[in-house]
Amino acid sequence: MMIPLKAELRISTKPVVTYAIVLICILIYALQANNHKEIAKSATSYCSGVNQFNSNYNELDFLSHNPATCVSWITSFYGLADKQHIPYFFKKEFDQFSRYSNKFNQDTYYESLKLFQNHMNAFSNYAPINLDGVLVYDPSTLNLVTMVTSVLSHGSFMHIFFNLVFFLAFAPALEALVGSSWRFIGVIGLMILGTNLVYALAMGSADYPTPTLGLSGIVSGMMGFAASFMPFARIRTFYYVVVLPTPVWLLSTYYIGWDIYDLYTRTDHGGVNITVHVAGGVIGVLMMYFFRNRHKEISDELHDEIEYMKTKRTTLVDDERTKTEIALQKSQYINEKKEAEFLEQLHRYARVSNHSKIINIVLSEYDPLHTTIERYEFIFDQLQQWTPGRAYECVGRLIIDLRLNHQQSGAALRIAKTLFEIKGNILLADPSHVLPFAQAAKEVNEYNLAYEIIKSNDERYWGQCSCQECILLEMELLHLYLDRTPDALALLKSVFDNREHIYRMAVISYAKQIGIIGGK
Repeated sequence: MMIPLKAELRISTKPVVTYAIVLICILIYALQANNHKEIAKSATSYCSGVNQFNSNYNELDFLSHNPATCVSWITSFYGLADKQHIPYFFKKEFDQFSRYSNKFNQDTYYESLKLFQNHMNAFSNYAPINLDGVLVYDPSTLNLVTMVTSVLSHGSFMHIFFNLVFFLAFAPALEALVGSSWRFIGVIGLMILGTNLVYALAMGSADYPTPTLGLSGIVSGMMGFAASFMPFARIRTFYYVVVLPTPVWLLSTYYIGWDIYDLYTRTDHGGVNITVHVAGGVIGVLMMYFFRNRHKEISDELHDEIEYMKTKRTTLVDDERTKTEIALQKSQYINEKKEAEFLEQLHRYARVSNHSKIINIVLSEYDPLHTTIERYEFIFDQLQQWTPGRAYECVGRLIIDLRLNHQQSGAALRIAKTLFEIKGNILLADPSHVLPFAQAAKEVNEYNLAYEIIKSNDERYWGQCSCQECILLEMELLHLYLDRTPDALALLKSVFDNREHIYRMAVISYAKQIGIIGGK
């Protein structure tokens, strides 16, 4: 969906003619809407009388069968500009109507038509004048008055709304460019005359020359005229959810070209007068012939104005970018200030070794979805410099746990090694990580670190990490990698002496396998 809104040109003079046409169209439509209500009210009253007081009931008089059907037919046919065409439309509707009743057929057609025409004549004497019928242009005539009135009248709210929106997008700039209100009135007059004459010629051989109304032919004329007079100017155009500046030549080509395509590829245009649309577009382009001298006079000024608006758009984009950058800088400054205050608070408690307070502050900011691991590593490094105490160990365990949860054992080992070297011990936050983490340390030849992670796991993790593989790995590290066979034997003895130990036989078997004790 493309809806042009406004030309990107500064207009020094008020487009009086454009605004006058818009105001007249609105006033006439208001009169039409009120007239439609009065006709509908009269039709309801008339049909109520037909259905209630018709003493000479005739089966072929279908208007007397149902009030709703009566109102629908009466209002529809009363809107015809020329009542002489009632038989033409009645035949089409009657054929459709007769499909549902065997009472209405070719033999009864003329009698039904006569009864219907009697109703229309009676209603015409009873109802207010049909304003649409007075205003529309009948192409079988060359009535200059109705050529004008038809352009200023519309068939529905959406019809007038979109016509005026499109008209206001192009007409004000063109009125200013032609240099005179009288010239612009002449432009519109030529468009009115030209579009209606073309339509009259097109309808010359039609069975029923359909009357027309609406400003759309003039709107197409404005598009064609704008495409030839100011092709490179921009129109602010609504595209679904955004407004973008679009070249006039592109918009005009799209809409007029689409109408030309519809004219030659479709027969049913849904009540839209495509002939007038195309005629208006072509006449608008040709209108440039009368204004070629005027165009030469203002071409430099017009070019400068287009370039100025282009520069202004660029400036607006730059201004918007600058605003965004300023907002980002401000946000960054606020975040840096908060970070400095946070670190100062930590440092203040670190100086007095208040590790409980440090831990509370750090954990109060813990948010797995928004806080990065790197931030905790930064705090870890700061605490190492200030006071590598209990808070330092707590943050280190948190980082190791986060890294292992993300399957980043290498990064976790780096923190664990640092923590081990400074504190001489290490305790993990999650007991389920003990065995795989110790195995990962062993694989990179960090045997002391691996032993520190796995040693006495059953006691240090309150029985939550008791497993056969843990004991076997601890014994293996002591005997094969750390040259601490006596300690491995002590571990073996503690298991061997406990005859109820569930892993007793497996531990003894593995001790023999790795050579701690002899035997098979």
